[in-house]
Amino acid sequence: MAKTTNIPIVLGRLAEAYYKTKDYPKAIETYQKAMAANPTEAAYHNNLGNVYADMGKSEDAAAEFKKAAEMDPARAASYYHTYGAIMYNQGKMDEAVGAFQKAVQVDPAYAEGQFMLGRALMGKLDMDPKTGKIIPAPGTIEALEAYLKLEPAGTHAAEAQSMLQTVQGSVDTSYKKPKKAKS
Repeated sequence: MAKTTNIPIVLGRLAEAYYKTKDYPKAIETYQKAMAANPTEAAYHNNLGNVYADMGKSEDAAAEFKKAAEMDPARAASYYHTYGAIMYNQGKMDEAVGAFQKAVQVDPAYAEGQFMLGRALMGKLDMDPKTGKIIPAPGTIEALEAYLKLEPAGTHAAEAQSMLQTVQGSVDTSYKKPKKAKS
């Protein structure tokens, strides 16, 4: 009995070893075996999502993170956050924003998720060419303010305040001819 209950754990650790050595096909195969041996373990889906993300298979990764979130609602925000962070680091801002939005929908008090949502939305800023006024993407200010409300002295507080100042200000786009130096 003890031998069969340990099989998913051993398979999960073996899959992790394959993942760390970048043997992605074996990692996928072994995570799938671990899931078959213990179909209720959300962490295997999360880990498989990491494998797919590293392989550039965003849709497969998203499906695994979503499955993990559905299986373990108490950790759903964390699973969506992980996916968002991976997409952010790969420069896929639309996917990152979507994942962070899901994380904070599941847990509005998830400070790190609020901060990362605001940060990802900063990549979608626009500027009015006539006025130089910065136009933040919808939700940017709200996410950064939510982070600061939740973590006013948090590790990202200064960065969040700086981003808020950026989106609430304007940029001077006028050209002023430099003054000639007096000889």
